[in-house]
Amino acid sequence: MRPEDVKRIVRSMMLNDPALAASDQGRIPSQRSVKAYVDAQIPGAGHLANVVEDTTPQLGGMLDVNGNVLGDGTREILKFSEDGAAVNEITIGNAATLSGPVISATGDDTDIDLYLAGKGTGLVRTLASDFRTANIEVTGTVDGRDVATDGTKLDGIETAADVTDVANVRAAGGLRQYISSSRNGSFAAGGGGVYLRMGGAQPCSSTIGFPMHRAGSITAIVGQANITSYSVTGTTTFELRINDVLALSCAVVVSAAGIVKATPVTQASGIDTFVAGDVLQTFANGTGTYTIRPFMSFELEFD
Repeated sequence: MRPEDVKRIVRSMMLNDPALAASDQGRIPSQRSVKAYVDAQIPGAGHLANVVEDTTPQLGGMLDVNGNVLGDGTREILKFSEDGAAVNEITIGNAATLSGPVISATGDDTDIDLYLAGKGTGLVRTLASDFRTANIEVTGTVDGRDVATDGTKLDGIETAADVTDVANVRAAGGLRQYISSSRNGSFAAGGGGVYLRMGGAQPCSSTIGFPMHRAGSITAIVGQANITSYSVTGTTTFELRINDVLALSCAVVVSAAGIVKATPVTQASGIDTFVAGDVLQTFANGTGTYTIRPFMSFELEFD
């Protein structure tokens, strides 16, 4: 076969179609056709040569980072981890003027916690300037504590207070003790009164009572009487004594059978005081004709 015959056959097999629109599978596109087609796909024909040239990029679906991170090409900025069974995720929302953007937990579950975690022994922190210029607000309790109520007590303590100082501890509601006393059996009013018991079956007496191990004062007393039988109206008086000397008392009028409670009597600390070694006695007396089983409580504040 002559060379010119070969050239003629090759030329007949070439396809000169710049748009490559022909569907002839038996012909080969020419170099000119391929170049014209490629040139039509680059800038100048509505397409980009580089992704960075797209100033309004949009995703058509979920972005799969394939285990990689986002960064500037050399340093990591944002990294993702995926749970194969995940149904919850994080949503980042922007905000209009005077409002703050939000990082929130979202997903299929109704109630979702949001966790922030440091690495190793690292802690979750905010910038120091945030604590100097902003407030931390909560609408509930912190570890079960009512911060607002506790804060009111702490407001009564001066800055850099000495926690061993009595005034400071008292302002915070400390150094108080509540004690109860009662009578095992009933007694008749008008019979001279009785000492109440300290605990178990041990009653107080003129020399026996609640021993004080440190100084303090009486700040409140309240009494209650179970009237087991009644005949004539009278008054039951509940007494708290220091070394068998009356210190503070409260009373209730008895006019029927049943349980009656005296109005509590309170006073500031420092009025009825005691020292270490003193003994406190509880005592009840009554006028009228009835039988009672007395019970009383008192509050002490220690120095």
